[in-house]
Amino acid sequence: MIPCQQHHPPDAARTAAPSSPPPADKPWQQRSRHQPRGRLARRDVAFKAEHLRLEPNCRGCGRPAEQVDHILPLAKGGAMFDHANAQSLCGPCHNVKTRSENAARNRSRSRRSGG
Repeated sequence: MIPCQQHHPPDAARTAAPSSPPPADKPWQQRSRHQPRGRLARRDVAFKAEHLRLEPNCRGCGRPAEQVDHILPLAKGGAMFDHANAQSLCGPCHNVKTRSENAARNRSRSRRSGG
């Protein structure tokens, strides 16, 4: 029995290329929506590398730092490329800080909306 073309397209139609690009193989190849682009991205990479060289240990726990965090968030007027507004943090300490900032922001939003 030969399958109909409407319900069973040929193999080429079933294996058509996806409309979106395939996901990156490695986590560092994925772009965050927060990452700058172009010249700003190169400056950001250089700034982070320099800051981690100047301050290699996490301010929270003293372990080797992996990330550079803005003390005063950019959304609240913090300077992007100012070492005085940057601190080196390990992944777990950065996650704790980010969660507490997000929770505080959500609390203030719910107060303003009357919730």
